[in-house]
Amino acid sequence: MNEKQLREELDAVYGSLSWKLTAPLRHLSAAVRRYIVRPLSPRLYIHHLGLYVIRRPRLLQFIEKLASLIPGLPQRIQRFQDRIAQQVAAELALKEVAEPEVEVIVQPTLSANARALHLELLHMINKKA
Repeated sequence: MNEKQLREELDAVYGSLSWKLTAPLRHLSAAVRRYIVRPLSPRLYIHHLGLYVIRRPRLLQFIEKLASLIPGLPQRIQRFQDRIAQQVAAELALKEVAEPEVEVIVQPTLSANARALHLELLHMINKKA
């Protein structure tokens, strides 16, 4: 088979319904393998999970609806988010971070946890620069 035929066959596989339906399973299995082979600290697990959820608005809405079914859970989550945001803000203040080179845009619709993650990401970007 030549390169063109191989490319067409590969494109057919990537375009197939079965490939699209099994995508979440492939991503999940890759994530499981990655975290089993290179275990992370619990804080990094939570950080990665938070980033994953924040980048997926529909998943975030589903989690919020699910959490609202359990009495008191949304308030506990909010207190946890506020505590984490305070810790991140305190860590950044202690390190006396210079003004970020990247423009900081904090939207009022972001949760406390999202704002904390946003600031932490900006801090990491500035460290690399």
